[in-house]
Amino acid sequence: MPFRINIDNPVLLRDAPRPDAPASAGTVDGTDLLEKITDAGDGWWNLKVVTPGAPARTGFVRSVLLTEAEQSEAEKIDEKALFRQIADAAARYGANQDYLFAVAFAASGLQNITGSAGASAEAPAVGPFKFLPETWNELVEQNGAETDITAADITDSGAQAVFAAILSLDAQAALNKGLGHSPTIAQVYCAHLLGTGAAATILAGDPQTQMVEALGKFYTTKSQGGGFADKIVRSNSALLTGKTVGQVVAAVVDLLSAGLSRAAALATELGLDLQQADTPISDGNLKAALRTAVRLNEIGDASPYKLSFAGKGNSGASFGFMQGDLAAGQPIARTAFRQALAAANFPAAKISSLVQSLSVPLIENPLDAADTKLVNDALDAPSGRAQVDAMDEQIFVDVCKGLDKCVATASASNRTIDPKAQIYMLLWINMTGPPSTLLDWLSGKDVTMATLVPAPGTTVDGTAMEDFLRATAFFSENRENLPHIMQSAAAGASLLESTRSTGAVRLSASPGIDLEETASIKQLVAIVGEASKALPDGFRVTVTSALRTGATVAGTGGRSQHADGNAIDIKIIDPSGQTLPNRGTDNTHLYQLLAIAAFHANEKMFPARSGQLAWGGNFTTGPADGPRDLMHFDYGGDRGRCGRLAQEASTTTATV
Repeated sequence: MPFRINIDNPVLLRDAPRPDAPASAGTVDGTDLLEKITDAGDGWWNLKVVTPGAPARTGFVRSVLLTEAEQSEAEKIDEKALFRQIADAAARYGANQDYLFAVAFAASGLQNITGSAGASAEAPAVGPFKFLPETWNELVEQNGAETDITAADITDSGAQAVFAAILSLDAQAALNKGLGHSPTIAQVYCAHLLGTGAAATILAGDPQTQMVEALGKFYTTKSQGGGFADKIVRSNSALLTGKTVGQVVAAVVDLLSAGLSRAAALATELGLDLQQADTPISDGNLKAALRTAVRLNEIGDASPYKLSFAGKGNSGASFGFMQGDLAAGQPIARTAFRQALAAANFPAAKISSLVQSLSVPLIENPLDAADTKLVNDALDAPSGRAQVDAMDEQIFVDVCKGLDKCVATASASNRTIDPKAQIYMLLWINMTGPPSTLLDWLSGKDVTMATLVPAPGTTVDGTAMEDFLRATAFFSENRENLPHIMQSAAAGASLLESTRSTGAVRLSASPGIDLEETASIKQLVAIVGEASKALPDGFRVTVTSALRTGATVAGTGGRSQHADGNAIDIKIIDPSGQTLPNRGTDNTHLYQLLAIAAFHANEKMFPARSGQLAWGGNFTTGPADGPRDLMHFDYGGDRGRCGRLAQEASTTTATV
C-alpha cells in the first residue's frame, strides 16, 4: 500500500542497501508517495518513489527513518474497496478500471481529501480523484438525475469513481475530435486535470508553450474565468508549474505508471478481469498489433505455456508470450511460476528446487525430460494458463509505459510516430529495457551508437526506426536477427485498419526464406499475397518454404516442385498469433478460401499461367490416405485426387 512519511529532513535514496552506497536517485521527503517493493534485509527497504511531476525512482532506505504520516479518518481509503467501486463504475459505463484507479493513485495517493483534511484555498480539489467543486457541480448538473449523485456527494469515493468514469469517456470523445486521433492515457488524464475543453485545445497546440500560460489563456475567454485556471494550478502546482505542455504530458506518464501496475496486481488479487489501460493509438487497433508483433518476435508460433531457454546473456528459463524470465529480476515471473506449480500440487520443496535451478543464467535446459514435462503440463493447465496470462498482461503494460514515454517525448518535440514505428519501438524496449537513447533521438538529437543516426523528421515512420535499429550495437553485431524483427513488426502492422483487407497484402516470410529466388516463386508470392486480402480482418499469411534443392515428394520419392523453385508452402496465422493447422482437415475453410482467391488472382495477374496453379488441399502429403497438404501451392498444373482448384473456384466465392 503506498504511503507518505513524516520527516523533518530529506532522506537519501541509496543505490544499494548499505550506508556508503551512492544516492544517484536523490532524496525522499514528506511530499513523496512511497511504495515498498521488498524488504532488502538488515533494516533496509527497497522503495519505489513517486514525486509529483517527476519520473518514478527506486532505491534503498533504512526502514527506521520512515514513519508513516498519520491520516484523519476522512483521508483513509481501503484500496481494495475503492478498486471494487471503480470496477463497478467502469463496468456500468464502459470505462477502463485500471486507468481510473491510476488516476486516483496519481491524483491523491489514494486519499479522500476533504475540506478539513487537505483541500484548502491553496489546493481546493477534493476526494480521491481531486475534483474541483466547480467541475463536480457541472457533472452533477449534467449527470445527477441519471446517477442520483448530488453536490453533497463530492467526498464520496463511490460517487467520485462514477463521475471519473463518465469524465474519462467524454474526454476520449472530445480529444479524439480535437486531436484528430485516439488520445493516449496521459492525454486523457490531462483532461481530468485541466478540463476536457481545455485539454482538447491545449494539447492540439504548441507543446513548447508553458502549461500555466496556456491554461490561463484558455479559461480567461470562458465563463469560468482566469480564476478557475489558478485553482487548477494550485491543486497541481508541482506538476504544472514551470513546465511546457509537452513536459507535463511526459511527466503524467510516470505519475500513472505506478497506479497502473498496482491496478493490475489488485485485479488479479481480487479475481477481477485485467483491463490494461490503452497505449497510444494512432491508427486502428494498435494494441492488438503490438501484442501480435511482440509475441511473434519473442516466441514465434510456439506455445507461451511452456519453458523456453534463450541460452544467452543473463537469461534463465522463461515462459509466456512476453517471455517472463526467472533469472532477469522479474518478481512477477517467479510468482506466476510458483503459483502455477502450486496449483498443480507440486510440493513446496520441489517448487523451491525448480525455481533455484531455473533462476540462474542458462545455456540450456537443466531439467530432465520428466521434470520438464511436469513443469510444462503445470503451465499449460487451466490454472497455470491463468497465471501465465496475468504475468504477460502486467509485463506488457510495463513495456507499453516505455512506448508512452516515446510518444510523449516525440509530441513535445512536434513529432508524431506512425503505428509501425511504434511497433518497432515496443519490440526494442521489450528487448533492451526502458528507453534512453531512443528518447534522445525522438527529442531531436543526433545519436551515435554503432553508427551515427541523424535526428528524425516530423513524422517517425517504420523506415526511420529500421535505420535506428541498424545503427544499434546489437543489430550491428547480429545482422542476421534484423529480418526477424522486421517480419514481426510487419505482421503486427498488418492488423491495423490502414493495412487490413481494404487493400493491403498481408503476407510475410519466415526467417531465411527468399521470396524472389525464381520467377515462379515471385509469381506465387504475388498471387497468394493478393489472395490474403480475402481473409478476415486480423488473419495473415506467412511463407514457410520455397526453393528446396533436391527436395522429393513424401511417400513416392519423386522430384518435388520445390526442387525446381516452382512451389511455396504457407501457413495462416490468426489475430492472436496462433497458426491454423496447415495439414489435414481444413476445419476453418480459410485455406480453401485463400486458394480460391489465389486462383482468381492468378487468372487476372498472370493469364499465361492459367490452368497451371495447384493447391495442396486437393492432394495429400504422402500416401493416398495421408493428410491433405493445405499449405502447398505450385505451378505444376491443376491436379489432385481430392479435386481441382478451377472447379472449386467456379462454385465458391472467395469471401467469408
